[in-house]
Amino acid sequence: MDERKILHSQEFAEHPDTHEKEPNLSVIQCTPFLTPEQFFALSEGMEAIVVITFATGTVPDRIVPAIKRRIEEGIAVVALTNNPGNDHGMLRITYDAGSEAYESGMVGLQKVNVNHVQEVLKALSTGIKEGLRGADLANAMQEKYAYREEEEKPRAEWEQ
Repeated sequence: MDERKILHSQEFAEHPDTHEKEPNLSVIQCTPFLTPEQFFALSEGMEAIVVITFATGTVPDRIVPAIKRRIEEGIAVVALTNNPGNDHGMLRITYDAGSEAYESGMVGLQKVNVNHVQEVLKALSTGIKEGLRGADLANAMQEKYAYREEEEKPRAEWEQ
């Protein structure tokens, strides 16, 4: 056997923490056709879920029970708006569709949107590695990407 392979396997056995497993994360895109069964299949065994909502931050009402169940199972669920033209995420939910998902613990991220999926996945991964889970992880993400009181939130032209 190659000496380097033996050394590597011994090194791994002596220092397993240097070969840290990456957390199981899922990104699920909302579509008008997404079913609860598909949501469950795409989120099985995950430690955190990123839901790409419609541009207004809404999700189909039919997948709300699936989101609620994952939250009840202790899985962090965060939402990014699918509005790539803006350089920010959802500031408020304009329509009621899917609002029960937020009431159940899904958190919408304000300063990021679908353009920032990789950044959000990295932040979730870091949080999990630091020991955060479920609602604690979701709330930490919400805090990380929230506008502070002293910061000016973006406004639509018609709101100014």
